[in-house]
Parts: sequence; structure tokens; C-alpha cells
Amino acid sequence: MHRYRISEIGQKVTAAGFHPLDVLLVGATGVGKSSTLNALFGEQKAKVGTGVDPETQLVESYMLNDVLRFWDSAGLGDGKEADRTHRQKLIDVLSKTYTHSDGQWGWIDLVFVILDGSSRDLGTAYDLLEGRYP
Repeated sequence: MHRYRISEIGQKVTAAGFHPLDVLLVGATGVGKSSTLNALFGEQKAKVGTGVDPETQLVESYMLNDVLRFWDSAGLGDGKEADRTHRQKLIDVLSKTYTHSDGQWGWIDLVFVILDGSSRDLGTAYDLLEGRYP
């Protein structure tokens, strides 16, 4: 991402009154959440897994600038127990709030769901995100 675009994004987020805008990336393991994050930053910020082994195990944040923060999350689809653990971490982050002079606000402003378009089984990803995975 060109530096001038980062500045422009920062100006628009500031004008909208978000400080910072928090964006959570979610999706299946290996779908490209960390790679997308690295592309947005234009450098290696998040470690990318190789093969079928996931790299991200926690929900981690990365500041793009003073007003834009991205959160990388563990992937879903690594087995029932791992999915329960990862889903709970996502619920914890999505439930987190802060108090501002004008009320109570959610910590995460936007969730960016990344899906593997080459997969014919998008229903499983939706089920995992909706919590319908036993």
C-alpha cells in the first residue's frame, strides 16, 4: 500500500470520528488472513503459516497508523476442540467494550471475513462463524 493512501485512510477515519478504527480479520486456517494483513502493510508484519500448519494462535493487533488497527485471528477449521477455543477468543474480542464520554462502544468496529473462493464448501465456513459447529 502506498504511503499516500495510508495517510488518506487515516484522514478519513479521523474525520469519521473513529480513534482508532479496529478491523478484525477472520476465516479458515490457510485462507490468507495474515498474508492479507502483510499486503495491507506492504511488509512482513504477521507470520504466515506454511502448508497445513496454522501460524496464528492468538488474536493479535497491528497498528497501520495512529487511527487504523487490524486484528489477526487464529483460523477456523482445525478440528472441533481447536475451533471451540478459537471461536471463544473471537467472542471475547468481539464482546470487549470501552466507555467514551458519549456511551459504551464495542472494541471492534468491523469484521473482515476472508473466504477461500476456490472451495466449493463455503457452508462450513459460515457454520463455523455462526457457531453451528459442534
